[in-house]
Amino acid sequence: MSAEVWSAQGRASYRGMVEAASAPIRTITCADMRLRISLYIVAALLLGAHFLRAGDLALVALCVAAPLLFLYRARWSLLALQFLAYCATGTWIGVAIRLVEVRQQLGQRWTAAVVILGSVALFTLAAGLLLNARAITQRYPERNGPPDSADPGAARATATGSGESDHG
Repeated sequence: MSAEVWSAQGRASYRGMVEAASAPIRTITCADMRLRISLYIVAALLLGAHFLRAGDLALVALCVAAPLLFLYRARWSLLALQFLAYCATGTWIGVAIRLVEVRQQLGQRWTAAVVILGSVALFTLAAGLLLNARAITQRYPERNGPPDSADPGAARATATGSGESDHG
C-alpha cells in the first residue's frame, strides 16, 4: 500500500477517536437519580433496623439522617455518603462472620444466614458504588473547583478573567 492510503486511513481512524472522545456524556434522568437514591435509602434503613434491634439509637439516628446529605449538593456530601455505604458493607460482613462463629459453636446451620447477610452486604455495596457514576458526581460539584454551567455569571467571570460576576 502507498503512504497516501496509510495516511488517509490514519486520519479517518483519528477522526473516529476524536468523535468518540467528544461524544456527550449520557445525562442522568430523574428516574435514574431516584433509583440510585432510593437504593441508598433502603440500604441505610436496613442498617438502621439492625442497629434498632441491637438497641443503639444513636446509630439508628445516623442511618436515618445520612440520606439527608443528598439534599446538600457538594462533592464532600457525596463522598461522605459513599464512605458510609462502604462502612455499612463492612458492618454487614462483620455481623455475618460473628453469626457464623456463634452458630458453628452451637452446632446450628449457618448457610442461610450467610446468604442473606451476604446479599444485604452486596446490596449496600452496590448502593455506594452507584453513587460513583460520572453523571451523579457531576451533580455534586466541588465547591472550590470550576464553576458549573448553572451559574452563567460565574462562567462569564471566568471567561473574561475577572473575579466579579453580575449577581451583585
